[in-house]
Amino acid sequence: AVRAEARPHNTAYVIYTSGSTGRPKGVAVTHTGLANFSAQEARRLKAGDAPVVLGFASPSFDASVLEYLLATEAGGTLAYRPSAAMGGPELQQFMRDQRITHTFLTPTVLSTLEPADLPDLLHVAAGGEVVPRGLVEDWLRYTRLHNVYGPTETTILITISDPIEAGQPVWMGGPMPGVDLMVLDERLRPVPVGIRGELYVMGGALSRGYLDQAPLTAGRFVATPFGTGERMYRTGDIVSWRVGAAGELVLEYNG
Repeated sequence: AVRAEARPHNTAYVIYTSGSTGRPKGVAVTHTGLANFSAQEARRLKAGDAPVVLGFASPSFDASVLEYLLATEAGGTLAYRPSAAMGGPELQQFMRDQRITHTFLTPTVLSTLEPADLPDLLHVAAGGEVVPRGLVEDWLRYTRLHNVYGPTETTILITISDPIEAGQPVWMGGPMPGVDLMVLDERLRPVPVGIRGELYVMGGALSRGYLDQAPLTAGRFVATPFGTGERMYRTGDIVSWRVGAAGELVLEYNG
């Protein structure tokens, strides 16, 4: 029986990830993080009216939640691929037949597809791996391509870039509303634009931590050094701030 009042920061689901350790750990994602992410991905990827979203990811991977939310937020359709359609002609045919308009795929899968043969595809979110410049140029002529980034611990994604333009760097974009990003040095001091540091995340996107693993949670979700009492998540990723085309700060992934 439920013995306490339900609150937005309660756990919505637990999804297991091994990260860099190879040992599965359950990440407890909150309703607050999901609600913010759902609204922001629909806006950033311009889901519009009744999109047809490709269901590609395994339910054990949080990209599947991205797909569910992108479809349902805008009253659209989730078209789940056949198990054999992992890429290449099989996936191409399915996407064309279903008139897919929006998808999230890794660069590896995108490289097996022919963008010229997907006339209904409006927006592609590419992530999970570094997005090669050559792949970007191949796709830009046919659709809008966004570079996306986010650890499971911070609710699926925390950056969704504007559509990448020809000849421009492949940057991660800036933080979504409701997410605070900081680039800090080894002494937890903010670094200037153009200087590399570790990426830390604050705000409602943070999960509750790792299920029943308090020491591990304490090691990755740490107190801010600014005396505000908030938590921040250590991503372990090295990034730097850059100035975007419109003068906004965006992130460059460095390793």
